[in-house]
Amino acid sequence: MIEARDFRVGQVPNGSKFSCNTCHTSGGGTPRNDFGLQIQKTFLVNESGQFNVNWGPLLASLDSDNDGVTNGQELLDPYGQWAEGDASPGSSDFVTSAGLSNSNPLSILTINFSGMTPHVGQMLYLKVYDKTDMKEVGRTSITVSESFTINMDVILTGHNYNIDFFADHNGNGLYDSAPIDHTWRLELNNAQGSDVIDFTHNTNFV
Repeated sequence: MIEARDFRVGQVPNGSKFSCNTCHTSGGGTPRNDFGLQIQKTFLVNESGQFNVNWGPLLASLDSDNDGVTNGQELLDPYGQWAEGDASPGSSDFVTSAGLSNSNPLSILTINFSGMTPHVGQMLYLKVYDKTDMKEVGRTSITVSESFTINMDVILTGHNYNIDFFADHNGNGLYDSAPIDHTWRLELNNAQGSDVIDFTHNTNFV
């Protein structure tokens, strides 16, 4: 049986922020949270009879609590480069729990649409991509009115994004390149958190 060990707090980046609750629900010895369960299952290595956390690129790249943010992003070591004994990366003020889905650094992106009269009643489909790795971080769809707003809780401060969307002009439920469907791209660079973008209908299709 693998039990709670407080020395493991120092084996993940910024482990001191939540101490034993980095991996547990309410202190050492209590049930493990999602991050702790994943470590217990796959990322403990037996070194001279002591089970230590194997922090590295793989564990950093996973999203243990399924909140849309990787463990490394939440613990401020996105690529798993930190090693035990190194200084804690970043500022602890920005650390969130890799084991609790309701604790994450995501902020809301707001897009205000106006002048959309040519597409009233049509479906608009929108996706957001992080330019760092072109990973899709969110998608949504909405029935178009003349003016409307989309809010998406998908943005990480300091990241750069492409926001791709199209109005299904021919109504077939699929994307067809312009001018069959009308499609646009917005860019959000160096996101500040709670970013707001205003879009007015135009014919500058991509």
